[in-house]
Amino acid sequence: MLKRATKLAIMVFLLSICLVYRLESKNLTLLDVGNGEMASNVSDNTKLTLSDDHEGEIGTALKVTMAWKAADKPWGWIGMDIKRSWRDFSLFKLDAFNPNEEPISLTLQIRDCPSSEGKPFNESFILKPGKNEIEIELSGAKAQDGREIDFSKVSSWIITGVGEMFKEPKIFYISNIRLEDGGEPRKIEKKQVVKKKTKEKQKVNKTTTKLKKTTVKTVPVMNIEKGEMPDNVSDNTKVSLSSDYEDEIGMALKVSMSWKAPDKPWGWIGLSIRNTWEEYSSFNFDAYNPGEELISLTLQIRDCPSSEGRPFNEKFILKPGKNEIKVVLIGAKAEDGREMAFSRASSWIITGAGEMFKEPKIFFISNVCLK
Repeated sequence: MLKRATKLAIMVFLLSICLVYRLESKNLTLLDVGNGEMASNVSDNTKLTLSDDHEGEIGTALKVTMAWKAADKPWGWIGMDIKRSWRDFSLFKLDAFNPNEEPISLTLQIRDCPSSEGKPFNESFILKPGKNEIEIELSGAKAQDGREIDFSKVSSWIITGVGEMFKEPKIFYISNIRLEDGGEPRKIEKKQVVKKKTKEKQKVNKTTTKLKKTTVKTVPVMNIEKGEMPDNVSDNTKVSLSSDYEDEIGMALKVSMSWKAPDKPWGWIGLSIRNTWEEYSSFNFDAYNPGEELISLTLQIRDCPSSEGRPFNEKFILKPGKNEIKVVLIGAKAEDGREMAFSRASSWIITGAGEMFKEPKIFFISNVCLK
């Protein structure tokens, strides 16, 4: 009888351990760098080696040297094919070390279907100089085409670098690439969050109805804080991420702009537009001018091809020091006099032109958004 009771007690104890283990954070190593595992999907312009250069900070790591291949292929990547479901995990994590003086912008890309059947999930992040602990939320993640990613069917992941900063090779180190479940079963956590939000929503409806009417809707146009870079940059303009004036304007784009030739006295940076701007009334950003002279720039927005109409242009000035720029979009008219159709805006650029750009001008921009 005593033996049976002892066995029963042991079984209960073991079951309790298993239960605690299930409720605690689960980890799945995606790339076992510590045991010499290497990425299997590597672009031909990217070099990988195992390194203990920064073992004290991030352990044994992959040393990645990444540069673009050509002007029409400005990207590099490393990654892995996936052999099992990610459904039980809510976080993608890695440790990294950036030995450079400037931040590096990278993007995690995850695929759950062939490119012919849908877009991937993309999430940009920044490696600041020194050690970085990167954490990317997977719960509710959506692909670029708006559909929710099916993590039970994930087929591959890559970390990719793209754009002007990779014209010169960039070196960084990554290790401890893993998935975690966030510490609780995803289903339970989701229910608890929904209940909490419902209570908060009811409270808002009762006490702050008037305040809701005056809330300003803001949407990022270029998420520099997460490492997003412009996709339209003139060949006489250099762009890099910078924390030089982080106290004044946060993480920013450092822009060095100059004219190309007397018959082409301009430079620019900008982005293609994926979503409608119809709901918004102003284009806003913060800027820092480190020089002693004023810098004259122009915001240009297109809603049709150049063959079909002129763009909207609005000039503004960056004074020395910090600037908060706001360009009103309500009633904005193109150069040909027609009213802009922001429901079909296709691109925007910030451009500099004229004599002042014979010598390169440096300025910083951040927090680019619509309100």
